[in-house]
This record gives sequence, C-alpha cells and structure tokens, in this order.
Amino acid sequence: MSNEKCPCSPNHCDKDNLNCGRGRDYFGETANQKKNNNYLNKDESTMTLEEKTFSKIRACDHFLHHSDKEVNLNFLTDLEKQELINILSKCLDNWK
Repeated sequence: MSNEKCPCSPNHCDKDNLNCGRGRDYFGETANQKKNNNYLNKDESTMTLEEKTFSKIRACDHFLHHSDKEVNLNFLTDLEKQELINILSKCLDNWK
C-alpha cells in the first residue's frame, strides 16, 4: 500500500484506498477501477446477518447516489418491487 495521501478531502485517504470521486479523479482512476473499489466488494464471510444487510443497503445507496447512468428496476418482478417497497417502508418507519 502506498503512503501517498489524497489532498482532495479532509479524510486524506490513502491513494490505494480512495473513498471519494474527487480522489479517484485526482489520481486518474478509471470507471472500471472505481467499480472494483472495496467499498462495494466487502468480504461478507465474517459479517453477521445484520452487518450484511446494512452493507447491502449502503452499497445500493452509494450506487444510486453516484451512478452516472440511468438506474431502473426492470430486473425485478412487480411482486419483488412491492416486497422491496414494504421492507424499505418498514425500515424507514422504524428509524424515524
């Protein structure tokens, strides 16, 4: 791992473990390298079920927030979409 730190944000992430688009842009990381960032590829083998669940929620949020392409849910059936709405609504109601 490099000792070079990113000057683009107050976190000053290590060059080899960038956590923001500004750092990736600064160091010239490509879109394919961005997809391989460990934020979205965490090792789940030692996580609890709750940690895995939160990890997937965070990864989806990160993707939706930072995606540079149109996002759709065409791969889900209408029933799966309704189930997802129900689950997410239950989460939001509980967290309020």
